[in-house]
Amino acid sequence: MTTEVETPDGYHWITPYFTVDEGDKLIAFLTAAFDAAVIKDNRYDNGRIQHARLRIGDSVIMLNEVRRIIRRTRLRCICMLQTLIVLMRAHWNWVAHR
Repeated sequence: MTTEVETPDGYHWITPYFTVDEGDKLIAFLTAAFDAAVIKDNRYDNGRIQHARLRIGDSVIMLNEVRRIIRRTRLRCICMLQTLIVLMRAHWNWVAHR
């Protein structure tokens, strides 16, 4: 499998995506601690974060806020790693043509 995959500027093969209880607090922390810059901030009508992207150095971190149903549980942060679809396609083509 080739490792030469074109990625969008600021993105890497794997990008962290956080689903948190209080997104504004995480944004404030990342801004203060790591000089993060908000590059996208989409919100629902009630002000809850639908999707946000922050740039830290040469990387992007994405986040959103949990829904009410998850808030009732003891979970406070759900973390995911988002992979580029290009990588998946490249890997599938490699596997399919072996």
